[in-house]
Amino acid sequence: SAKDWLQKEHGMLVPARQSEEMHVLAARTLGLEDLLRALERAHKTSYADVVRRVQDALAEQDSTTIISSEVLHPATESQWQQFLSEVIPAGTLVPGRDIQVVTAYRAPWERCLSEWLHFQKGATSPPSLKASIPFLRQLYTRELHGRKAAEAVFGAQNVVKVSYDLLQELNIPMAAFIVCNVTGRLQGQAWQDCAAGVHERLPSDLNPSPSVRAIDALRLAHRLYDDLAANRTDCKNGFTTKWQANSTRVERIAQ
Repeated sequence: SAKDWLQKEHGMLVPARQSEEMHVLAARTLGLEDLLRALERAHKTSYADVVRRVQDALAEQDSTTIISSEVLHPATESQWQQFLSEVIPAGTLVPGRDIQVVTAYRAPWERCLSEWLHFQKGATSPPSLKASIPFLRQLYTRELHGRKAAEAVFGAQNVVKVSYDLLQELNIPMAAFIVCNVTGRLQGQAWQDCAAGVHERLPSDLNPSPSVRAIDALRLAHRLYDDLAANRTDCKNGFTTKWQANSTRVERIAQ
């Protein structure tokens, strides 16, 4: 498995059993109790169990532990301090010396568009991008504050910032950047071998987002349905099609 390869070849431990399990830590850190409960149910785990597995990994000698969760990006200074006090055993790691934070940024427009598409996956009546701009702007601002908070807690020299757009352009997965560049600090052929190893082990279901045209097609279909239902009595259930449940079909129609 990818986890076995990381540990054997690079001395890196990933305590998550599933790709999004570390979101449990993030939800607790940010005080998102409803999300925390939902994640615990979805992954059949508990916050205490995830913390225990992280601490067990940190106790391993001559190894590096990787904790990954995009939900952590807006954490404030006080929330980071809470995370450290609850997750990192006292006296084991020094924030300004032993911990590095990797944060990705995108061009503002690309970031807002990506977030908007992400939120529309399960929507039957997606709002327009224009109507979502105030909310998206607020998210983007929170991310900027989150990076500053991470620098204040861990030290600017320990916060690695990378352009996600550049990684995409160079065809370097975020996982490869974290493992081979930040953690392994590899160069030359060693980096090539590491990046190839990460590529080989990436899961096929990388949680894709819908295309813009697919969301526009759904919004148009919803509007046409409402117009039709206004003049008929046999349209009782409402428009229930979602991209998430019919992605292939919706994308094909949208083309």
